[in-house]
Amino acid sequence: MYTTISTGATKNPGPSRHRGKLPGYLRQLGGGALIGLIGGVLVFLGSMALMMALPDYLEDVKTVQIVSLEQFNPPEDVLEKQITKIEATTPISSSMQGMVGTFFTSLIVGAIVAIFKRKKE
Repeated sequence: MYTTISTGATKNPGPSRHRGKLPGYLRQLGGGALIGLIGGVLVFLGSMALMMALPDYLEDVKTVQIVSLEQFNPPEDVLEKQITKIEATTPISSSMQGMVGTFFTSLIVGAIVAIFKRKKE
């Protein structure tokens, strides 16, 4: 037969009156950053796999971007500059854009959630 004795002891976080507020906010931001980092890596790998599986995919996307850009009838110098930027896109640069976008989106959403979560506490 086993018996358990409870001492009633709890963790003492210290005398701070604002205990848990800032660390909770930073913890939420850290969670958002971690999720963004993991998601970003998955987006990068998925994008690279898609471009390997469909070799013409990026060229098709570039063509659609150029056609839609031309429909706005921008000035010729602006049009040429944008077309040059579109044509310079590589599979790695496209995948990196997706990864960076995913990371920062998760960071921003994590900050917004942390603000609302902090208001409830």
